[in-house]
Amino acid sequence: MRSPTLLFQAAIEVDVRELMSGIAPILLLAIVAVCIVTGLIGLAIAILGIRLLVDGLLLGAIVATTNPSAVIAVFLAHGGPSRLVRLVEGEVC
Repeated sequence: MRSPTLLFQAAIEVDVRELMSGIAPILLLAIVAVCIVTGLIGLAIAILGIRLLVDGLLLGAIVATTNPSAVIAVFLAHGGPSRLVRLVEGEVC
């Protein structure tokens, strides 16, 4: 069982040729989805009046980014689909 303990270990072990075949969804997950979730959390915090918009955006930036190495470890331990593992590994790079 391969269990990446560091974020950079997954980036070192990734096959770049396989990674390039799924570059569009990887960029969508790594950039667009994180920005959307960050904005939604920030707006929700501001609209609910819990904190200022800036505070909400900072919280959103923390929550929106997952720990890809933990996700990869779970996928590999439980036999996750190889394409899904490759997409998550792409977020590490």
